[in-house]
Amino acid sequence: MLAHDNFEPQIVVALQVLTFRHEWRSLYDLILSDSLLFKETLIRYRGGEDSALVDISPDLSALAADLSMYLHSECVEALVGSSPLAPYLWSLNSTVTGAPWISDAFRSLGELRRELRRVGKLGLPKDSDRQKLTGTASECLPKLRENMGPYLTPGVHSM
Repeated sequence: MLAHDNFEPQIVVALQVLTFRHEWRSLYDLILSDSLLFKETLIRYRGGEDSALVDISPDLSALAADLSMYLHSECVEALVGSSPLAPYLWSLNSTVTGAPWISDAFRSLGELRRELRRVGKLGLPKDSDRQKLTGTASECLPKLRENMGPYLTPGVHSM
């Protein structure tokens, strides 16, 4: 991770632990896709709402006991603080091994998920809400094609 003087060490360590444990990677991927949603969900989870993580990812329906203990520990407390996680994630991704396009794809998917959640909460969306959702999808799709196109099976990225 690239160090910055204004980074909180507790946040750096908490995120590094999540990337270090391979079996916890799906949670880290979730943070990449929507760090704001992750923070909100982690607050709910730490507050006793055990199903909070499932709401945002069915892959997290059965957390390993050690991951659950870690998420409830003081080590993770800094992640729910007031500091935005995005700068930490950008810095951490510069040192995490793996395909760099994955982080970009998760960010695009996160943008689309946020808009879908917003519209979903409205009940009966107005035309302006549908237009905004369409606009967000239209912006995200080219980004996803650019990031993922070479890695998709032939024909899929031409949709």
